[in-house]
Amino acid sequence: MARLLLTRDRSYFERPFPRYVKSAFLGILLYLTAACVGYAAGPNPLMSEYNRAWQLAGQLRPDEAIPLLKQIIAKDKTFYRAYKTLVEAYHQKNDLEEAKRYFRSLFDREPRNGFAHYGLGEVYEMNGQFGAAADHYTSCIQEAPGAHECYVRMVDMLGIYKKHSLAKEDLEVRIPGGLDSPDGKLALATMYQVQYRPEATQVAEAGVSAARSQNDAELVALFDDLLGGAYGRLDDHEKAVSCFQEKLEIAQELNDWEMQLDTAHQLGGVYVLMGYFERARSALDGALAQARNLGHRRAEASLLYDLGRYHNRRGDQG
Repeated sequence: MARLLLTRDRSYFERPFPRYVKSAFLGILLYLTAACVGYAAGPNPLMSEYNRAWQLAGQLRPDEAIPLLKQIIAKDKTFYRAYKTLVEAYHQKNDLEEAKRYFRSLFDREPRNGFAHYGLGEVYEMNGQFGAAADHYTSCIQEAPGAHECYVRMVDMLGIYKKHSLAKEDLEVRIPGGLDSPDGKLALATMYQVQYRPEATQVAEAGVSAARSQNDAELVALFDDLLGGAYGRLDDHEKAVSCFQEKLEIAQELNDWEMQLDTAHQLGGVYVLMGYFERARSALDGALAQARNLGHRRAEASLLYDLGRYHNRRGDQG
C-alpha cells in the first residue's frame, strides 16, 4: 500500500498525459464511494489511538508519538501500522538505533515475534539496507503468516536488492503458504507489478476475489492499491478508479485517516489522466484541507507537490 502519501509509484503524475474527512471533503467522498462493496470488519478498537499517534508524527512531534505507538504495540502486537509510524518517529529524532533496540527487546518476551521482525524490516529499509530489510520481512511472514503488509514490503525490497533477477522461485522459498494462497498471490502480483509485467492484474484479480470471499478488508485494500496502480499503467483508468473507490470505502470503514488521505491522493492522480480536472481538484483539495486540519506536515507537503503536478498537466500558466 502507498505509504504516508509518499507513494512508491508516482506514475499518475510522472507519466505523460494519456496515460477524514469532513465538511468540504464529505461530498467528494460520498460521490466516490457510492457504488463500493461493504465490509463487516469495522474499525480496530485501537484505530483512534493510532490516528492520534500518526497525527503527532505528521506534526513532527516524535517525543509524543513514540510512547503512544509503543502502548498500541503492547496492547496488540499485530497492529502493524504502529511499527511503521514508530520507525518514522525515531527517524525524525535521527535515532534509528533506538528503534532497533526497542524491536529487539520484544524478542526477550517472545522470541518468535514476527511483528518485531516487521519493525526491524522498516528500520533497515529506512537505512537503505534492502537485503537485510527483505530478510526481516521474510521472517515476519514465516512467524506471522497473516501479516499481509510484509508480503508487499518483502517483494519491494527484493525487487530493489536483486533488481532484474527476482523470480517466482525467490518467493516460493520465502512464503510458507505458497503462491496459491491469497497472500502468496499478493506477493506474486507485487513482483509482476515491480517488473512492469501485465500478469500483475490477472494474479491480483484472483487474489482480491479470494480476499473478498474471506471478508478480509485489510487484504482487499492492499490488492486494490496494487490493482489501481497496475490498471493505471495500462491506461485503464476506469478500472483504476473502481479499485481506489473500494479502497477508500474500506479506509472509511476502518476509520484509517492515513489510508483515506492516501487514496484521495491516488484518485486525484487518476482523474488528472482522465482529464476530469474538477474531480481531480476536488479530491486533492479535500485531502489537502484535511491534512492541514490535522497539522500533518508531511502529508501536506506531498499533496502540495502533486497539486503542482496537477496544474502542470492542466497547462495552467503563472
